[in-house]
Amino acid sequence: PPFAVCEVGSSADLVAFGDSVWQHRLAVALEQHRTVLAGYPVCDRRGQVLYLDCPMRLQFDENGDYEPARRWLAPALRSHCHADFDLLAIQLTLDAIIRDGRERCTNVSVRSMASSDFMARVTRELESLPIGARGLWVDLPEAMAVQHHTLVQEAARRWRPLGVRLALEHSGERLAQVENLP
Repeated sequence: PPFAVCEVGSSADLVAFGDSVWQHRLAVALEQHRTVLAGYPVCDRRGQVLYLDCPMRLQFDENGDYEPARRWLAPALRSHCHADFDLLAIQLTLDAIIRDGRERCTNVSVRSMASSDFMARVTRELESLPIGARGLWVDLPEAMAVQHHTLVQEAARRWRPLGVRLALEHSGERLAQVENLP
């Protein structure tokens, strides 16, 4: 056959919502800080932990499960509240670094980086928490480096002096197309 379908898991227990319901659920999760960070170790070649990769999870129902980004990111992008969630993820990551001194990484979307005031808001947050900033890694999508390399350059200009490390997620052969990557 020309293609095959493979079902991974079951979505029978997941309810589909319209955009207005998603907007409400996202707003409540953000307002009530119903969020946690996961923590997956990222190791070097010798097996030493470099940092913890910390994707954010949201809880929509009180005492409910914390949902991964694959469940809520698309509605957040459609609702134009993704930058608020990316900023919250950075704040939570900085707080965790300050608490235990372990370096951590969080992801930031292209759309957030391209929003008019996001980078300034993050810079203020980093400047106010210099100990956390020195332990922060920020994962940027490879597409950002290829299609919006000026955003990566600007982030590097603002955040590197504060100790932040920038990383490219899933970088590959397209990266060779980018000139002057910091």
